[in-house]
Amino acid sequence: MTARKLDVGFQWPSKEGVREIVARREVHGNEAFLVITGGGGLPQIIRILEIENEIRRDTKNYESRQRALHEQQTAATQKTEHESWYGFTDRLNPTARARAIAVLEGSVRRNGVAVKRGDLIVMLVKEGWIVRRSSSLGRLIEDSKTGSYLLEKDVTKTALDLAEFLGR
Repeated sequence: MTARKLDVGFQWPSKEGVREIVARREVHGNEAFLVITGGGGLPQIIRILEIENEIRRDTKNYESRQRALHEQQTAATQKTEHESWYGFTDRLNPTARARAIAVLEGSVRRNGVAVKRGDLIVMLVKEGWIVRRSSSLGRLIEDSKTGSYLLEKDVTKTALDLAEFLGR
């Protein structure tokens, strides 16, 4: 047994709820604990020799479940933020939103590496690129430091709309 004091009042987490030792009993000549679960259900009798394994199993299951829930919540949050493209698609009607997401999720190449079109635009805006209009070239996104630019036909109208939205 470990150094923890296992007796009446001891509690530990489980995926069903907090479990607690509420009584000490003798059952068929063996000492046992009466354990209740905060989530409901009938009390359970667990032999003292088996309680450590029960606690270890419950705790591992609980921690595993908490990790999985956290990962699901994180993934859902990231998906929502990503599909929203930082609020850009939130203002669109459902059809336009779906179309914009499809365009921004599309793959393009930058320096020989495939990236999502929307991720490329976000990265360029973070690097200081801005959208501007040229009388001869039309609308484009340009790096004011180097003069490099991408035309609307290179990245799409939707991508430049995203860049303008992010640049505000």
